[in-house]
Amino acid sequence: MKFLDAQLKALNIKPFDGNFGVLPEDEIRQLESQLGQQLPEDYRWFLTHYGTSLFEFAVSSPTLDGSGIWQFGFFYGSDASNDGVLSDYIFYEGQFPKELVPIAEDGMGNLFLLAAFGSQRGSIYYWGHDDGCETYAEEGEESTCSLEYPGMELMAKSFTAFVLSLRLDE
Repeated sequence: MKFLDAQLKALNIKPFDGNFGVLPEDEIRQLESQLGQQLPEDYRWFLTHYGTSLFEFAVSSPTLDGSGIWQFGFFYGSDASNDGVLSDYIFYEGQFPKELVPIAEDGMGNLFLLAAFGSQRGSIYYWGHDDGCETYAEEGEESTCSLEYPGMELMAKSFTAFVLSLRLDE
């Protein structure tokens, strides 16, 4: 977790609303109970160290294939922070496959989701609330949509890889 922590600090991670909404162990267990699976270790570590957070300066994330870049807003944390991972997972229940957990957003309601289990376990996806990713491809270009999750773009194969891909906007 050393590389993950170093990248978060290099990007000047800070608490959202003055308090890192870290998840207490009982809230993590409750989320894992809802999922029926344990969260990937890197994301579980993040929830216990940072939780609800953002970066001091604007940050973006490229898609895994490098064909697009999405603005990053903030990470969800404890339900006590009013931007809780557990409450958002329950709120979006039925809208996404059960294994996808909303973990962050871009500030405009578009989500970053973690595949908590299944063949894509640990992968991070981007979901645009308006139209899905197909609408952003120029005519004649290939869509960058995920084959596993239509309407979503694959951002990284793990939470750590996702955080390592984040870049300060110029």
